[in-house]
Amino acid sequence: QKLRVVSPTARVASPPPIRVTPVRDIGAKVRPVGRVVSPEPINGRVAPCKTVEVWFVRHGETVANASRITQGQQPGRLTRTGALQAAALGERLQRDHDVSPFDVVLCSDLLRCRQTCHLATKGFCHEPKVARTDPLLRERAVGVYEGLAHDAPRKPRPPHVPPRKHRVEGGESWDDVNRRARKLLSRLGSTFVATKDDSRDRLRVLCVTHGGFIMEAMNAATGADGCTVPFCSNGAWNTSVWKVELTRNDKGKLCCRVVGANDASHLDSGSPRAELDLRDDAVLACAGVSADKWWAADDPVSATG
Repeated sequence: QKLRVVSPTARVASPPPIRVTPVRDIGAKVRPVGRVVSPEPINGRVAPCKTVEVWFVRHGETVANASRITQGQQPGRLTRTGALQAAALGERLQRDHDVSPFDVVLCSDLLRCRQTCHLATKGFCHEPKVARTDPLLRERAVGVYEGLAHDAPRKPRPPHVPPRKHRVEGGESWDDVNRRARKLLSRLGSTFVATKDDSRDRLRVLCVTHGGFIMEAMNAATGADGCTVPFCSNGAWNTSVWKVELTRNDKGKLCCRVVGANDASHLDSGSPRAELDLRDDAVLACAGVSADKWWAADDPVSATG
């Protein structure tokens, strides 16, 4: 199913198969451990709708964020501030969910997003019909630079390689992440956007993800090419909300447009203060004790990163 982007230039995004290369630390070297193939199609228990409203939400502040450490696809762990940010997001999402429920909740399988998703959705009165992790939502893999300080020396990019196509050893390029974002949007559209006029009006999807992925999702939604349509900057605030609408045009083609960006109003000083007992909620979630839940944390060894 092709995705038509609503932008100043008519562009059709037909995403190729995903090619994501995670890494494993083997001694002093970082080597690929194989390719992550696209997960199974999203369960279609939800009836298609005329409009699908996708909410992309960035995770809360992590220890690495506060220390200005490059995380990439490392698990990450929320700080106390990050847990409170996620709780404040949860207050907002709960109000929205009570009015118009989130039928689908997708979350990056990295720990920091699962912690955020747990704290932000635990107050939902109605269980989502689809709730699962999805590796398509991962942050950009930066290979040998993961775990290094932001200002650590780095190998210069070869002059003949365009910035968006540059891959560090064991990592991805921004174009690779953009293909993942297009793949996700196309999948959501083909699964949940109705082809008939008698369908219900609107469906909501919540995606808990990362700043780099959100940037590329916005680039995919606007058809950014760096010339006629500028690329979005990587500036998503922690727990900020970005909204994209998926519909079909008169010819039945999938269309995509951005309707909200970088909204973190739930963190404003004037917003209601979120109530969160860190001993009962954030600490337990960080410890991975909710093993029976789909957002359960990694095993103790890998969860310490």
